[in-house]
Amino acid sequence: MNKLQKLLAITNGDKVDGLIQLDPISDESGLGKVYFYRDNDTLYIGFSPTMDKFGDWVRNFYFKKIGLSILGTSYIAHAGFALELMTFLPKILGVIALQNTQKIEVSGYSQGASHAIILGLYLSKRECNVTTFGGPRCLGIFSAIEASKHLRLTRIVHNQDAVPHLPLSIMLFAHVGKAMKIGKKGFLDIKDHYFDNYMNELE
Repeated sequence: MNKLQKLLAITNGDKVDGLIQLDPISDESGLGKVYFYRDNDTLYIGFSPTMDKFGDWVRNFYFKKIGLSILGTSYIAHAGFALELMTFLPKILGVIALQNTQKIEVSGYSQGASHAIILGLYLSKRECNVTTFGGPRCLGIFSAIEASKHLRLTRIVHNQDAVPHLPLSIMLFAHVGKAMKIGKKGFLDIKDHYFDNYMNELE
């Protein structure tokens, strides 16, 4: 398993050789989870997609925005994604403080990618890397540009995955940074958003 596969596996709560798995926590709805792993000097944080698949698609087309102030910088974020993260952000920050590692690796898959990006902004003054897989747009256009100045981000996108095209750009949402594209090019297909497809293409 290479590094990117390991970071993706963490978003699914899978066993990863060489890492100690800590207790996960859930968001307020109980439908989303964040997984924690660690080794000697690094805390790994993995955001899963929610188990509410219908709700995920509704949020992907949602256009309401919310203002966030993070470490003195103002951002405009997708309200659905941001507010969901806020329901368990204090618990996440508590785990980070308790583990007190030198390095932090944050990863997120699907809707969890948006949570990973926003958490990464809170941790941008720490030694923190963020890696996302198949994530939707989650920030306003100018906020995405600003966020790219603060995040050490690797954004993985399957060429035929439909989810990264949502919410629609005409709703004035944008991605942070440039995408690292994987998989064959062709027509968009929701099957190419599946976890196993991402894992296989990362080999």
